[in-house]
Amino acid sequence: MDAFRQADAVIVCNPGGRVGSGTVFELGFMSALGKRVIFTEEPLGVSVSFPCEVGLGA
Repeated sequence: MDAFRQADAVIVCNPGGRVGSGTVFELGFMSALGKRVIFTEEPLGVSVSFPCEVGLGA
């Protein structure tokens, strides 16, 4: 978790849009810290809403 605290952003490589439950926890942590969350593809199956971006051109 310390690495997340030190990061400016996290890029989630989610082929096909899939995001696992462990990743959702980590994304919530990043969001709580006010960090950027960037997905390579539109996330599927994420029932929690948080600020994020889609695409590496973001």
